[in-house]
Amino acid sequence: MRADTFYSSVVDKAVEMGFLGTHSVALSNYHTSTIVFVSPISIFHGTADFKDNTRWGNVQFATLGAGDGGNILQSNVNRTKDKNLGIKVEMTHLYTGVGNATKLFAADKHYRDNYNNLNYDLFPSANRTTGRVGKGYNSNSFTAGLLSAVGISYSTPSHKVPGFDKPVPKSNFGY
Repeated sequence: MRADTFYSSVVDKAVEMGFLGTHSVALSNYHTSTIVFVSPISIFHGTADFKDNTRWGNVQFATLGAGDGGNILQSNVNRTKDKNLGIKVEMTHLYTGVGNATKLFAADKHYRDNYNNLNYDLFPSANRTTGRVGKGYNSNSFTAGLLSAVGISYSTPSHKVPGFDKPVPKSNFGY
């Protein structure tokens, strides 16, 4: 389901909504990030992470994702490709309500302040031929770990997302 279709129908009723966004990176592999949309009545509306990203009138959004920061898994709010909603090939609804954005941003901050040095591995899943597990984590590991840490249910995207099956441990997010 496209985010604009779903979100535009409930924008006046919801304070915040979360989506799992997926976009292509290379070699038929995909990257995931968490996208939080807030309506004008949200405490986040107009704050630094949201104010420059508008959608559907007064609706604002921010993204939480991670990627290669020189062989380490580095998280960041509003990474350039994450906030480009036009390249998303899949937007999966995660939640509607209040309070989850607070948990997501706090968990991401905890990771950045304490664990922004995990080894990055483009393909951290078990190697099909050797059975060895990659030594690090990737963007999909980060997204799966972040959502799991704060207790948000999710399903694996329908696209190839290596590392989604190897989430960053909850403890790295303060849980």
